[in-house]
Amino acid sequence: MPCLRDIDTATKNKILDALEADLMVKDVIQRFQVSKQTIWRLRKQMESEGNVKNRAKSGRPRKTTENQDRAMVRHNKKDPNRSATDSIAYANEVLGVQISKRTAQRRLKRAELFARRPAKKPLFKKKHRKARLEFVRSHEHWTKEDWNRILWSDETKFNLFNPDRGHLIRRPIRMRYKLISECGISLYMLKKDEKIAQIPLNYHQTILCSKEVQEDFTRLLSDGSSEKSTGLAAIETLMQCLKKSQATTVSELQSELEFAIQAMLKTNYSSASVQSASELFLRFISMVTKEQLTGDVESLMSIYKKRGENFISRVGTSRNRISKFSRLFIQNNARILTHSCSRCVLQSLLDAKKAGRNFHVYVTESQPDRSGRIMFERMKTAGISATLILDSAVGYLMERVDMVFFGAEGVMETGGIINKIGTLGIAMIAKTVNKPVYVMAESIKFVKEYPLNQSDVPDRFKYRFSTLNEKKPLEEEHPINDYTPPQYINLLITDLGIFTPAAVGDELIKLYT
Repeated sequence: MPCLRDIDTATKNKILDALEADLMVKDVIQRFQVSKQTIWRLRKQMESEGNVKNRAKSGRPRKTTENQDRAMVRHNKKDPNRSATDSIAYANEVLGVQISKRTAQRRLKRAELFARRPAKKPLFKKKHRKARLEFVRSHEHWTKEDWNRILWSDETKFNLFNPDRGHLIRRPIRMRYKLISECGISLYMLKKDEKIAQIPLNYHQTILCSKEVQEDFTRLLSDGSSEKSTGLAAIETLMQCLKKSQATTVSELQSELEFAIQAMLKTNYSSASVQSASELFLRFISMVTKEQLTGDVESLMSIYKKRGENFISRVGTSRNRISKFSRLFIQNNARILTHSCSRCVLQSLLDAKKAGRNFHVYVTESQPDRSGRIMFERMKTAGISATLILDSAVGYLMERVDMVFFGAEGVMETGGIINKIGTLGIAMIAKTVNKPVYVMAESIKFVKEYPLNQSDVPDRFKYRFSTLNEKKPLEEEHPINDYTPPQYINLLITDLGIFTPAAVGDELIKLYT
């Protein structure tokens, strides 16, 4: 639970208003997810000082927040060639904070991103010789037309800007030769302006593996009887890759799983859900003891598989826990507005109906794919009183509504959400007329991204992969998702509990530590 210092002023005032309205302390604790000690300290501060502002801290004030630090680290990890000077420019232009070069260096070192000289070439091992021999044998009967599709190079190096001497990259420890790019080339070995054309060792097999992963992933979601979320399907696909893997080292296994993630991201399903669920899955299965990590590969693989099965089992019960928490907010004769077709929201409403709650639901049509019609038809089949409305009629009907329920494709580190286009507009209207907005999402949708506005959201979260792959100007394309900032959201109902948007960052830290 957040401490008093981490709670924003608006939330503090809401807590005091709830106490003045004679709401029981245990209800305030459950609603705002704060401790009894925090409430006592808040009351005492109000009585003694007459306000709820945070007291001034002793010592020099910190220039950046923890969230801004994580944003700088993620920015640097995307391109190891970025220097501390690049981090300063990013902090100034994107995060809006002025920091010194020394401060940027300290933030990166604290995240174990140390300045190192890049390796010139990978270590050549026995498995590399074997792989080259297999490559030659598999391409023995290639025709001239097959070879014409390959771009050949004599591996000549061209330094357009940076000299060989003095060029450093930032990388974590033990990552000197780690293969993290799709074609089997380490990003920690190539320099910023070098363009080297190479043929990956297992080029043909890699393409087939990519197609196989995409087919497995699509099959799990396209099954008409399946109610799997995109995140759960991504995790089950990685589990299949884990079972089929013939990796002989941990680094090989990790490279295979990372490649499978990239293959799933190249489909038209939600990139935010795939990215967040996959990262949490990899984090969960790799949480082993030092003794287990130094053992043989077979026993370690069995541990990974067992932890993977446990993770899938736990994720499978997420919606049931969300439904149980959401029942606190669904009262008899309530009028609820929802947008698009969220499986979390749908199951919560169905379970509330089975529990004997009577309510009415307004469902937006959700253009351009009219996914709201699917939601409407399924609720009518289940006997829930519902009305299908135009997207443009939300402002007209908002005064009749008691609350707004949203699903989410991704919950950002800011506490905001990525969801179907139109979510932001509905949330802003609800905020204007003081209607509460509740978001239902599994914890596997918590994304390590910190967008500050719509333009700061990665394009892969807003557009389908097929749209981005066409290389057309995005100004002419219609985004499928938008970003709703945390100030328009009251509470997030997850399988881990009920949180305020401000608490999402702390929960992400717990999930990854």
